[in-house]
Amino acid sequence: MVTVPRQLGLAKRARNTHVYRMLTKTGLQNRRAEFAADAAKAMEEYLAETEAVRVRTARLRALRLERDAAAAEAAEQAKKVVAIKKKKC
Repeated sequence: MVTVPRQLGLAKRARNTHVYRMLTKTGLQNRRAEFAADAAKAMEEYLAETEAVRVRTARLRALRLERDAAAAEAAEQAKKVVAIKKKKC
């Protein structure tokens, strides 16, 4: 149940009064301020999420390159061992 402040209830009875206009204007300003705050928070979350994705991608890329380099080095070592064994035979 939504409670209506007493001033707003009084202002609703006299819709053409200055008080009503001021109260509704203040309420509108408050809603706009809340909306702007929510939008700013959503933008921060969006930017933080994209930054986190970039960081994870960079970390995984570094791990993949390290793994590939180790695999290439192991393949070279295996070729050298095979070549040495062939020379001995």
